[in-house]
Amino acid sequence: DPMLDGLTSPQPLMDTLSSMLLPGLLVLWAGGALFFFGLSLWRQHDFMRTVKREAVTVSPRLQRISEQVGQQVGLKRMPVIASSFIASGPLVTGLVRLVVMLPAWFETDYDDTQQRAALAHELTHVRRGDLWALQAAEFFLACMWFNPLAYFAHRAFRTDQEAACDADVLKTGTASPHAYGATLIKA
Repeated sequence: DPMLDGLTSPQPLMDTLSSMLLPGLLVLWAGGALFFFGLSLWRQHDFMRTVKREAVTVSPRLQRISEQVGQQVGLKRMPVIASSFIASGPLVTGLVRLVVMLPAWFETDYDDTQQRAALAHELTHVRRGDLWALQAAEFFLACMWFNPLAYFAHRAFRTDQEAACDADVLKTGTASPHAYGATLIKA
């Protein structure tokens, strides 16, 4: 009986649904991944434009200290050292054109030991290639945009990255643990 065949065989309906659903989900995932990764790249590009516009060259004294600290941490090539009011604390940014951005009040507010410790931290990020690792993490986060656990993992990755950088700075001996801790609190 043709009526009974249609009732006992739901397989064609399932095949039709899965053939439509799977490509749809793939398009949704890929669209979300492209959107979130593109958003990350756009934010980085926009921030770098702001850095370029607002950056001010540091004093020769601070440039000299930066080069000394760069040699201590093992840098082969120095990034641009600049200061600006957009930075509330020392930070490093950029993938191709690396910039260590210091707050405008860095020379007056931080003493010599704190300046060396803060520079050692940022220059260690540069030596370790942390910005490239962070960009790879952004790519993986974009691929997992739908998973709330990916955002927690990303935050844990950043925390671990900072802790590893701190451990490397303390290994180089550019600052005592006490002075380095005081600098981190200040920054």
